[in-house]
Amino acid sequence: TILLYVDYEPNTNYFPWSNEGATSYSDAYRHIMAIFKKQNATNVYFVYHPDMGSNVDDMVKWYPGDQYIDWILASAYGDDGKIGSLRVLNNSYQKLIAISPSKPIGIEEWGIGSPTDTKNTLNALAQNKFPKIRILSIWNEGSVGGIDRRIEQSPEMLNAYRYGIANSFYLSSNFNPNPITSTATATAAN
Repeated sequence: TILLYVDYEPNTNYFPWSNEGATSYSDAYRHIMAIFKKQNATNVYFVYHPDMGSNVDDMVKWYPGDQYIDWILASAYGDDGKIGSLRVLNNSYQKLIAISPSKPIGIEEWGIGSPTDTKNTLNALAQNKFPKIRILSIWNEGSVGGIDRRIEQSPEMLNAYRYGIANSFYLSSNFNPNPITSTATATAAN
């Protein structure tokens, strides 16, 4: 099974596809899905990947539609150490889940915060503060623009991550990657 996202974080101004506008983005997404449909690709789940820290009110504007999407997996970065991922989640979670009440939600990328933020973010998720989040994936990138985004950037960050991820919530083997509803995949298969 493949989780496929096309042109991530379209609601930002970081990437060329963001400059094309929401209508062009959705049209391109639907075109790519039609190619998969024509090839009878049934092992692909289509992902919409907005950024929860930028232009949050525009996340829904870029959404291609329930019939084209299986998962909504967002980025939830802090602002290069100024605010952490937990603050982004606190500020934007309700807008993220409002994009589509029927689609499963996850965090595809998160990071850039203090060790305290890393520990608190993992604890908040484990305590089910954001109950619709079913996938969590950290972005563990080396230094870009002078900012080290790796878990192992410091002993404190690594220890905070180790402490947080050791919660039995993350060690469960009960995870099922199949979306609750698979409208998009079913559409692609027909």
